[in-house]
Amino acid sequence: NGVARTPPMGWATWNLYHREFTEQVFYDAADIISSTDMKKVGYEYINVDGGWWWSLNSTVQRNTSGYAYFSPSKYPDGITTIINYIHSKGLKYGHYTDAGTAACDGDKQMSEHFMPQDVALFYQWGMDMIKVDACNIAGNDTEIIFEWRDMLNATGKAILFSDCHNQCMNDASKNVNWQPWCIDLANMWRVSKDIQPHWSNMLHNFDCTNGLGKYAQPGAWSDPDFLEVDIGEFLYDGTTKSLLMNQAHFSLWCIASAPLIAGNNLTNMSSDILSVLTNKDAIDINQNYLNNGGDVITEFNISDQFRKEYENQVITNKNMTGLYYKPLPTKIGQAAFVFLNRDNSTSYQVSLDYNQLPLSNDQNNPLKC
Repeated sequence: NGVARTPPMGWATWNLYHREFTEQVFYDAADIISSTDMKKVGYEYINVDGGWWWSLNSTVQRNTSGYAYFSPSKYPDGITTIINYIHSKGLKYGHYTDAGTAACDGDKQMSEHFMPQDVALFYQWGMDMIKVDACNIAGNDTEIIFEWRDMLNATGKAILFSDCHNQCMNDASKNVNWQPWCIDLANMWRVSKDIQPHWSNMLHNFDCTNGLGKYAQPGAWSDPDFLEVDIGEFLYDGTTKSLLMNQAHFSLWCIASAPLIAGNNLTNMSSDILSVLTNKDAIDINQNYLNNGGDVITEFNISDQFRKEYENQVITNKNMTGLYYKPLPTKIGQAAFVFLNRDNSTSYQVSLDYNQLPLSNDQNNPLKC
């Protein structure tokens, strides 16, 4: 569909507010993103998630033609007023629905039997992106999610399609049903369970991108879920450790070419967190592509000797260290690396022979670490 030629960047309501948001958060997000370096470095989508609809007795309210109503208490100015304001700031609006008969919170009359109405309505409202969730699907989820793709494309507008859990998972704790056709289905596909603002959960979701770097490409990206930067365990407290945890989280999403969708409180964001989210070197690595979206080093063509040395080092370090690699176009450098310490309380020693890495011999192009 011509969009998401680089991993999408933006901000979404879910991680901080869940369903308890007001329209003011969209005004604030549009103002802050457009007036800070966030817009300059590529953040462009402002997304709602679950809870935008008008629900009575756990049922989405629809008119006699099947068109849904937005929540009048959450959008007293009207949802199109909010979307128009976002657009007025040179930004884009991301919407949300569930492909099933009921939402993940149990609200009935979601999109499964109202897909034509919902696509037409969301298009009329002015959506530029949509995340389609997978709770309570009664029919064939593969057929339904391909229907979503086709109906979105039929609008004639280039709408970024985010597939959430409708196939394309790579999470052994939940489901593994990823298929190569996922790259033809959606612009981004969730490979993991829902992220939580905990260090261990963040690592779990990142691990679900392992082995998929060779499939990521312009227009199609693996999605380990929204960023938890400055939320929960990552809430910045001014200490060096807290800053390093946020930098590590952001770096992992960048090296994997994951969508960078923040969710922190923008109205009281510190300059340190803004610096994490707008780190130009890290974002350049995320937004540039050469043959592979980034992966654990063992997914690449390395020598048997280096593979053995690396795997022995990981074992010595109790599986707490890792090396991740992404090739880069020459305008950026030779390659990017992330050295990860998975233990946020203990230090480990790692060593690396650069001569063993899959690099070119161009000494004029730098490495990015």
